Amino acid sequence: MQQVFGDSGQAVELFAQDAAVNLGLSSRAALEAAGTFGNLFVALELPQGEAAALSEDVLQLAADLGSFNDVDPTEVLERLRSGLVGEIEPLRRLGVNFNAAQVEAKAFELGLTDASGAVSEAAKVQARWALILEQTVPAQGDFARTSDSLANAQRTLAGLFGDVQERLGDELLPVMKSFVTITADSLLPILETVGDPSRRSRRRCSTVSPPASSVSPTRSSRSARRWGSWRRRSVGWWWRSRRCSPR
Repeated sequence: MQQVFGDSGQAVELFAQDAAVNLGLSSRAALEAAGTFGNLFVALELPQGEAAALSEDVLQLAADLGSFNDVDPTEVLERLRSGLVGEIEPLRRLGVNFNAAQVEAKAFELGLTDASGAVSEAAKVQARWALILEQTVPAQGDFARTSDSLANAQRTLAGLFGDVQERLGDELLPVMKSFVTITADSLLPILETVGDPSRRSRRRCSTVSPPASSVSPTRSSRSARRWGSWRRRSVGWWWRSRRCSPR
């Protein structure tokens, strides 16, 4: 966060720690969203401190609008991002609507124009944000007001569960790295040997040899039984030899 918000990055991280309870988002999701908006605001040459505060306000409004309109807050965040850069259509589902003339008038009202009366892109973003706030007053604070509703309780629970998964992942990561290393060094070569038919075939073929017989293959009545046994073994050896021989 320091890379995006500078000295204000720590404040954003503290804000995200309670995101599950206050926004219905996991800490990681809140930080990622704050970083996305922060990059947008900083790219428009807003000061880092102002970009940090504005990013927090956007996240809070997204939670309130999601609660008020029964929309996933991540979807609301995307709609707000679109509206702030001038794509108004996605905001209309949330009850927000304005045009370019209203944006310029609001920028002039807020004193955001330069000496020549021109409105910069950063000024337009601030003017759009002011218009969004004006048109969403009924929804503001709705997440806190209705935190005990089923939908918001589920969002809070999902955010808390995401935080638990994140912490468990951080604690188990060293163990998983060790397991992967041991598997790669020791277990995989064994599994490759077991699972390679050509290696098994080579082991079998190395033991194939013609059957020895202490009985001459005559057809006398006394050796008929032994002759039959020797013949069966010879046929088996011949078949195995053909399977092992290269084609």
